[in-house]
Amino acid sequence: MSAKTSLTLSNLLSSSPIHSGSVLKLSSSPVYTAVPSPVQYILSFFPKLLPRWKDRHLVAIGNYLYKFESNCSSLKSDASCSVKGSPIPLEKIQATIIAVRDDSEEKGKEEQNGAPHEAPRQIFIQDYGTMYFPEGYNVILSLSTFHKTQYYALPSRKDAMTWIHSLNLGRSESIHRGLGHGGDKPVPDSWRHYDAIGKDLYASKLRMKERLERMHSRKGMGMGMGMVDGMGPSPTSIGMMS
Repeated sequence: MSAKTSLTLSNLLSSSPIHSGSVLKLSSSPVYTAVPSPVQYILSFFPKLLPRWKDRHLVAIGNYLYKFESNCSSLKSDASCSVKGSPIPLEKIQATIIAVRDDSEEKGKEEQNGAPHEAPRQIFIQDYGTMYFPEGYNVILSLSTFHKTQYYALPSRKDAMTWIHSLNLGRSESIHRGLGHGGDKPVPDSWRHYDAIGKDLYASKLRMKERLERMHSRKGMGMGMGMVDGMGPSPTSIGMMS
């Protein structure tokens, strides 16, 4: 694959994407989000396992949403900047604002009434617990699919609404193209090219995820079969857990 046709940030940005921009993505160890709150409290003593906001650059183009490290946009050569995680099909995304830290309209109303405006500094996010708003970011946007929900911080409500509008537009057009109702609006050849790459990458990531889930399922069944009449694990299951 030549440099001009590979799935890099600079190539996507030069292909008239639906929308793109820098955001902060909420990330954590899979272990942290998989355990209940009491265990999360214990894990909080291990900083590397705690959720944290990471710089990302999102690009919505064709049928997919792609994530890159933000510093890829400033590198002279981004050949080493690969897509982070799996591309997300636009037709599967539901974008929603879940929290606003500093709503200028509400702020104005409160100040007119003589009440001091105090923006909330924290928000409770499902599976992550209580999180602080990142400095300079006032809106939390959730992007949900059937499989998972991702959370992003943006500077303002206007930024979030632009993303929601763009993703809704991209989803609608993607669905119409899939049904053969593209109309008179031509699809750029570059979009078709990157859609083909994105489709293969998405399918590959999905197969990997399904294999891991099957492995975890088999391991769980093996441990369950090792339990004998509530008396604890058998020697076989002990060996599996060690």
